Amino acid sequence: MNGLAFCERNRHYFEYRGKPIWLSGHSRLWPMTGWIPPVTEPVGKPHEGAGGHFAVGRTYHDEVARVAESGGHLFRMTPFWPDAWQGGIPMPFKQLKPGRFDLTQWDEAYFEAFREFFALTAERDIIIQLEIWDRPGLSQWHPSRWPAHPMNPDHNVNYGTDVLPGSDGDGNIVFGERLFYTTARGERPELFALQQAYVQKLLDETKAFPNVIYCIENEGCGGIEWEAYWAKIIRETISDAIITAMPLDANEHTWRSYFDAPHFNCLDGGGTGLRYAMLDTVGNDAGFNESQSRLRYDRIALLRETMAKYYLLMEAYPEKTRPVYVSNNFGKVLDSIWAMFCSGAAGLRYHRCTWDETEEAYRWVRAFNTFLDETSVPFVDMAPANHRLSGHGVCLANEKVAVVYLPTDRPVILTIPNSAGKVRIRLFDCDQGKWISDEAVSPEQTPGAGKGFSVILQATSDTGTAAYVETVK
Repeated sequence: MNGLAFCERNRHYFEYRGKPIWLSGHSRLWPMTGWIPPVTEPVGKPHEGAGGHFAVGRTYHDEVARVAESGGHLFRMTPFWPDAWQGGIPMPFKQLKPGRFDLTQWDEAYFEAFREFFALTAERDIIIQLEIWDRPGLSQWHPSRWPAHPMNPDHNVNYGTDVLPGSDGDGNIVFGERLFYTTARGERPELFALQQAYVQKLLDETKAFPNVIYCIENEGCGGIEWEAYWAKIIRETISDAIITAMPLDANEHTWRSYFDAPHFNCLDGGGTGLRYAMLDTVGNDAGFNESQSRLRYDRIALLRETMAKYYLLMEAYPEKTRPVYVSNNFGKVLDSIWAMFCSGAAGLRYHRCTWDETEEAYRWVRAFNTFLDETSVPFVDMAPANHRLSGHGVCLANEKVAVVYLPTDRPVILTIPNSAGKVRIRLFDCDQGKWISDEAVSPEQTPGAGKGFSVILQATSDTGTAAYVETVK
């Protein structure tokens, strides 16, 4: 039975082993093959098996320990990078000779590491989002991708170029004609049988683990028909599976279709409008100067509005209420994890651009979880409440408690629904993970608000401050 489930008190969130869980996390790589070689020694230089990226001094043993140490609970993984075999790295499929695979047979060396990785993460209560398919790895525009892929007919003994184009063809199997995805409508039966065998192997290897979210495709562009087919296969194999999608197309009608399809029960917003709301805020350049401060806040506001759109849909159709989160935040900017939390998301994972020497993202996840632990914030009993704010901020609240993220040092006014007694305000440094201040104040009547009362929240820096506000007697 899957240990991950929906929190019955609030189905916008998950619980794990019966306790509410917010899926914070990070990981330096996304393909499993980037962590395998060598299993017992750190990777010290770039190699293609890591998808063009690498983690200095890391194996999957090390990275699982680092995520756990920060209190993180989310680690996303695609099974392999297409050209990992060129570095002698085991792949899921059996390699008969260099660069030639039999897609009907499996490499036990790969799956031995695969199972150990899942077991290690389960021991640490880390949820693995397993990407069944990987659209970037199928793309034709880089030699380390489709030209090296085991499902390229040039690299397997199972079919020829009459089924899919090889390296000398246009290689356009996921864009344009989307040849790889036509199997879901009955085309290319030879390929379809092998796709089914591969998916079934992944399910057989993971169904005993309690810590899996099944995502149909990383940055998916196969469309709802393709993804719904595989979601049905997963559901038939694992009745209580948590199944998500990451549709790359941010079109409103695209993401809505995943709320309508019966087998999807959460949404990875890393491929929807949330992706585009975040890109300029949390892009690869983590620094913002004075001229960029407005853009930074505007993007946080766009993220907040995108989450509000999802909430609006689920308020109109309560039966569609489900967790929305992001498993592939691009970049290192601190704001994103707090903006997602205060906007009512179920999780966020820092992705890929986190191998800097300062390892800021690890520190930020640790700080975030320190805040959750030391406040015991009842987030499953809270909801986005940005209508209570005036100024630059994002708010999650109930009648007694509010968490406000202050991305700048500009003052923010928070409305207090009950003016009786005092309000305790604790300010937290989201960058360093330390408490800044703790004081009790009396709410003041808000100018122009009739009988409304409010408090002023004032951060001491523009690097990111969280305010924990609670009504006290």
